[in-house]
Amino acid sequence: MTGTTAAARQLRPDIIRRLNRARQFIEDNYDRHISLDDMAAAAFMSSAHFLRQFKQQFDITPYQYLTECRLQSAQELLLNTEIAITDIVFASGFGNRSAFSRLFKERCGVSPLEFRRHYPRA
Repeated sequence: MTGTTAAARQLRPDIIRRLNRARQFIEDNYDRHISLDDMAAAAFMSSAHFLRQFKQQFDITPYQYLTECRLQSAQELLLNTEIAITDIVFASGFGNRSAFSRLFKERCGVSPLEFRRHYPRA
């Protein structure tokens, strides 16, 4: 065997298609409770294999990608609607407001309310 590492190897086109299918599944279902098993099933892979391949292909774990989709949804709702923040939390797939607020502030640098005030709707 050569000195090629697993990370340096290219993924097969069929694996990439399956990973893209799972990524689309995450984008379509971020507002629901979805498990690693659900994501892996969308890619027709075992959970462990899916986790490794997803991280190799996208340089992010499936759960990190799911969180990013949820945060993006929350930002869009904060900017484009007057929906209450608590309702945005659940509409974006987060489980509770306090965890959402901590994560939002960590990632965006401001609280959800400050974000909404700082970037008013046009």
